[in-house]
Amino acid sequence: MITVNTIYNTIDDLKDVVSHNKIDTNSKLLVQVFTGVPNLESIQKLIKDIKDILPNCEILGATTDGEITNGKVTIHETSISITKFDSVTFKIDYIEFNENESVAQSSKKLASKICQDDSRAIIAFADGLNTNGEEFLNGIASFRDDISVSGGLAGDNATFVETYVFTNDKIVTAGAVAVSLNGNLNVATDYSFHWQPIGKELVITKSKDNVVYTIDGNTAYDTYKYYLGEEVANMLPAIGIEFPLIIQRNGIVIARAAVGLNEDGSLVFAGNLHEGDVVQFGYGNSEQILNNSTKKAMGLNDIPIESIFIYSCMARRRFMPELIEREIEPLTHFGSVSGFFTYGEFFTTSCSNNKELLNQTMTILALSESESKKNISIENFNLNADATTITTIALSHLVNVTSSELHEINTDLKVRIKREKQIVTEQEEHIFAQTKMASMGEMIGNIAHQWRQPLSTISTIATGAQVQNDLGILDNESFKLNTDKIIENVNYLSDTISIFRDFLKEDNDLKPHNLQDVIKQVLVIVDAGLKDNHIELIQNVDYDTPIVISMVSGELSQVFINIINNAKDAIVDNGIEFGVIKLKCFEKDNCAYITIEDNAGGIPDDVVAKIFDPYFTTKDSSKGTGLGLHMSKDIITKHMGGKISARNLNDGAIFEIEIPIK
Repeated sequence: MITVNTIYNTIDDLKDVVSHNKIDTNSKLLVQVFTGVPNLESIQKLIKDIKDILPNCEILGATTDGEITNGKVTIHETSISITKFDSVTFKIDYIEFNENESVAQSSKKLASKICQDDSRAIIAFADGLNTNGEEFLNGIASFRDDISVSGGLAGDNATFVETYVFTNDKIVTAGAVAVSLNGNLNVATDYSFHWQPIGKELVITKSKDNVVYTIDGNTAYDTYKYYLGEEVANMLPAIGIEFPLIIQRNGIVIARAAVGLNEDGSLVFAGNLHEGDVVQFGYGNSEQILNNSTKKAMGLNDIPIESIFIYSCMARRRFMPELIEREIEPLTHFGSVSGFFTYGEFFTTSCSNNKELLNQTMTILALSESESKKNISIENFNLNADATTITTIALSHLVNVTSSELHEINTDLKVRIKREKQIVTEQEEHIFAQTKMASMGEMIGNIAHQWRQPLSTISTIATGAQVQNDLGILDNESFKLNTDKIIENVNYLSDTISIFRDFLKEDNDLKPHNLQDVIKQVLVIVDAGLKDNHIELIQNVDYDTPIVISMVSGELSQVFINIINNAKDAIVDNGIEFGVIKLKCFEKDNCAYITIEDNAGGIPDDVVAKIFDPYFTTKDSSKGTGLGLHMSKDIITKHMGGKISARNLNDGAIFEIEIPIK
């Protein structure tokens, strides 16, 4: 195969190039056209001129943001690349997008039009403003995933008004054109990126396909405005390609460049960004770009090459305009080099045929019908350059070193934060254990209260029965009455033990529980303590309509006991003669509501806001640790996703608990 590249000026100039290179005008030729003149009439004339000189050629063209001709970069010019294959055949077609089918469906249809059984590669150009490049590639892959796809999205010199792609027969503003290369052809692909993430990690919080509405909860536009400044944001979408969002996909670090701005502040990107994606702004490293160019070129010694086509991002040309030809120059040692600067690059990995839409990259398509390889030595990049070039490299180096240092600091901070969170978690577990131990002490006292009366009853019955037996007056009826009464009290003791055991047992699994059963359990536990202090418990609980919530066994009981015991202590300490605690439970709007109210005089105004803080207590140190309410809040808010609050009423305090029913 032979490829001849030229800058098009006039039809006579093109005739001279064809004549000078002895191109057979009657041959079937593939002509790629890259034009920086996005004008319909100009493109129509260009197609006519080419077909007048090369009547049997097939044209595949796109408008650009810069052209590459034999390694030289131009803007607002037209580059023509003419390829004559020895045996490879090719087939060209186009599609126009419409609202009745997706981009992926349209590109699948395009692939079905051009692909042959022996197709080895596809070169595709799609309109740069209406094409979701990622979906475009997905559609082709859904038809044939074993074919390499190269090319890119058309440009219009960063005006973002209208781009064109075209063939001999059709000029398209919302669609794509493509050619399949079929037969015995060596195909190799590669790419160069070296746009590095800088700044904090951001999360895509609302998006649909390639439209991003919010980032970290702010509009996409406001995010760019905050991090890049209002002046830069006002240049969107033009500036969006130069400052992309960086993300990892399929093991490749890739960029997503903004190509459109909507009135609602959302941004249209060349490819998809999904909700939850973690992104960072990107900035180029010109030093690495140039060094890597030499390495990429040296890697071409291992493969046969006759022609090289480059589809490179417009951001690279605009980021380092004085250096861009130096990136391309090493590739010119291996054969003809032509291409254009795109709004998004199509890339296919050589090893796995994964197809990716890239931004900020230079993609390389190397073709050869021959099996011969070249062994070319290329000098490494050096800094012998003018002041402007050195400044660009120095600034790039400074930004990236600073970014690297910030990354190390952030990594260290993340480690510290993780360690601190672990310490806090361990402290909370310690607090919970302390509170549980304190509760166990209270439970032992409550058990003593609960058992005192039934044990006394059993002792009295047994003593009486023994006396009756000694006097010979214990008849069968009396014996049965006494034993029934003893059994009744023993069962009460057994039930009480079961309740306390359930409260104290360790079970960290969330399970559905009947809220009213939990309340019953709590009332048994606190009953003796309230009666001993002559405190009346008034409950407004519907036990006939169960409220089932998900909880860890014993945790909610602990909350209720903490609040009721605090109310009891406040009533006793404040000398309230007729102490009352009111407990109410009801369901509303798929939530369970529990209120516990007392008449102990209320919580001092200066401490109401502090009562849920760890280790805060108004009690004497011998009576409280200040952990009960803190633990109660953790249980309700963290473990159960609910809310708990306290406020004063006329003659006391009320605790209000809200728990979602899941």
